[in-house]
Amino acid sequence: SSSAASDVYKRQGVTYVKTYKLRSLADVQKVSHELNEGNIVLADISMLNDRDPMELKRTIDQIKGICRGIGGDVAGIGDTMHVIITPSNIKIWREKV
Repeated sequence: SSSAASDVYKRQGVTYVKTYKLRSLADVQKVSHELNEGNIVLADISMLNDRDPMELKRTIDQIKGICRGIGGDVAGIGDTMHVIITPSNIKIWREKV
């Protein structure tokens, strides 16, 4: 069964990088689930930014709050419309300017 397989992966400490298109505030639940599973999320925010920049801001604020709560991290990737969101055991290196 798939749950037995996912238990094996968890025991082996496999971390996945998962890509998501953030379409609405509701997608925060998916991101939260992946972080709780110990996975890294690469989120494409372009669709949400084009449709509703205020909803994008609320969505990012919620994701930042989740990251604070679990000790995770979130950062934009250059000038792209993507953010990387990590669980507590993975930190994002930021160059000191």
